Amino acid sequence: MTSFGFGPSDNSDDAEKSAELAAALEAMQAQMKDQFEKLGINPAGFVNPLLANAAKPEPLPKTIVRDTAKKFTQAHGSQPVGANDVAEIKTALDLAQLWLDDKTDFALHSSESRIALSRTDWVDTSLAGWQETVEPLAA
Repeated sequence: MTSFGFGPSDNSDDAEKSAELAAALEAMQAQMKDQFEKLGINPAGFVNPLLANAAKPEPLPKTIVRDTAKKFTQAHGSQPVGANDVAEIKTALDLAQLWLDDKTDFALHSSESRIALSRTDWVDTSLAGWQETVEPLAA
């Protein structure tokens, strides 16, 4: 029993619940650490940038985002784009342009050399735009 009212109660149920909660939180933290390490990310760098050898941390470090995205796409299958794929996409874009020309005032903006992208190429091509869009939210 405490003399002033500040301190743990003598109720053993509260002590058991606290111990269970602490154990559950430790297990969850260990699982998250394992998941980050499987992706090649040092989780200590999120909490303390000095532990990740970063002088000034970016809200979303481009190298980490790119590496994580590439590992994800490679783990879920990223096939190279073949000539047949490019031909099919070109046909679909030409058909879509027929419909869009009548209804929109946008000029066709297409690069023939990059008409189709594999998943990993798409990560490289679109990362700068995503970074610019999302970074203010992460800061």
